[in-house]
Amino acid sequence: MYTANAVSRLGTFIDDRIVDPLSSSIGRMDARRKVLTLLVTTIIIYGPAIAYFLSDTSIQYDYDIYQERTQTIIDGGLLYRDVHTETPPLINFILVPAQLLGGEDSAYVWGAYEAAFAFLLACLLYFATRRWDETKAFYLGTMALLCPFLLIESATGEDGAIVAFMFFAGAVSMLHEKRYAAVAITLGVWTKMWPVLMLPIELMRNKGWKRRAEVIVLATIITLVIALPFLVLCYDEFVEFLSFYFLNDPSRPSGGRSMWNFLRDGGYGVPSMIELTLVLGALLAAYLYSNHRGWSTWKSITFTMLVFILFYPKMHIGYYVMPFVLLSAWAVSDWRMTVRLFAAYIPITFSGGFASDNPDPILASSDGGWFVGLLLVLIGVLLICDAARIAFRSEPFMVSCTKRLDQGTI
Repeated sequence: MYTANAVSRLGTFIDDRIVDPLSSSIGRMDARRKVLTLLVTTIIIYGPAIAYFLSDTSIQYDYDIYQERTQTIIDGGLLYRDVHTETPPLINFILVPAQLLGGEDSAYVWGAYEAAFAFLLACLLYFATRRWDETKAFYLGTMALLCPFLLIESATGEDGAIVAFMFFAGAVSMLHEKRYAAVAITLGVWTKMWPVLMLPIELMRNKGWKRRAEVIVLATIITLVIALPFLVLCYDEFVEFLSFYFLNDPSRPSGGRSMWNFLRDGGYGVPSMIELTLVLGALLAAYLYSNHRGWSTWKSITFTMLVFILFYPKMHIGYYVMPFVLLSAWAVSDWRMTVRLFAAYIPITFSGGFASDNPDPILASSDGGWFVGLLLVLIGVLLICDAARIAFRSEPFMVSCTKRLDQGTI
C-alpha cells in the first residue's frame, strides 16, 4: 500500500511539475517551431554520438559493406551478381546518396545520413498524427528521435533509421486508411523485411474481396517491377538471397540479441525449421487474435511486432526500434511506459557483450556467458512487454481521440 501511494505521488509530481508545464510550452509553438526543435535536437544528440562512435576506425561497422554495394550500383554493376548482397535491393539504392556525398572517404557521412532519416522519421510521426492531438504528436516524434536503439544505430552508420522510416511510412498510411497503403508497405518490404508483418493486417483491414484483391494486385505489381530485373539478369544469385532472407538459412539459425541465440550458445538451441514454424505459428495466432478482438490498426501492428520479437531468432539492436516507437504512441500519455521503454535498452544492449559472435566477449559462452546474455535479453524484453501490458488496456492516443470526437466528449 505504501509503495502504491509513493508511486502515485511520484506520478502526480511528474504531471504537475514537468508534464503540464512542458505541454503548455509546447502548445504555444507552431508546427514550424516544432520541426525546428526536432532538427536542433537531432544535431545536439546525434552529432556528438556520431563523432564518438565513428572516430574509432578499429571497430568494424557495416558502412564498409554499404560502400561496396553502393559503389557497385554507381559503377553500373548489378547487386547479387557483382557484389555479395544479403539485403533487399531498395535499401542499397536508398544508400547511394550517402556514397555520392563522400561516404567513400568518410565514415561520418554514413552517420549523418542515418541521422537525417531519424529526423525525417520524427517529422513523419509528428505530421501524421497531429490531426488527433498536436502536443502528443510532437511527443511521439520526439520519443522516436530519442529512442536509444535508433540513436546507436544511426551513430554507428547502420541502416536502422532508413528501415524504421520505411516501416512507419506504411504504418501511418494504414493509420490514415489510405488505399495506397499497400504500395508503402510493399516498398518497405523490398527495403527490409519488417513491413511484411503488416500485409496480413492490411488485408484484414480492407473489407470485401474487391478491396483485398486490390491490395494483393498492388503488392504483386510492385514486387514484379522490383524483382523481375534481378530474376532475369542474375536468377541464381537472387533466388539464393530470397531463400536466405525469407525462408531462413540453416547455417545461420540465430543471432544478435535474441533469447534463441543465447539458448543455442548454451547448447539448448532448437532446429531452424522448428524456429521458423514457431515464428509463423505465433504470427498467425497474433493476426487472428487481434482481428477477433477488433483492435485498431496501430494496436494490431504493435501486438504483431511484440510477438515477432519474442520468437524471431535473429534480433539485432536496431530491430527494437519498431516496438519502441509503436509503444510510444501510448507512452506519450503515461510516464510509466516511457521509463520501461528507455530502461529496456540497458539490458538488451549489454547482452551483446556475452554473445558468442562477439569478438571480445565479457564472459565466454563456455563459462556461462550465454546464461547472463539470456537473462539480460529476457529482462529487456519483459520491460517492453510490461509496457505493452499497460498500453493494451486502451487504444493509442490517435484512436482514443477519434472515439472521443465521435462521442462528442472533446
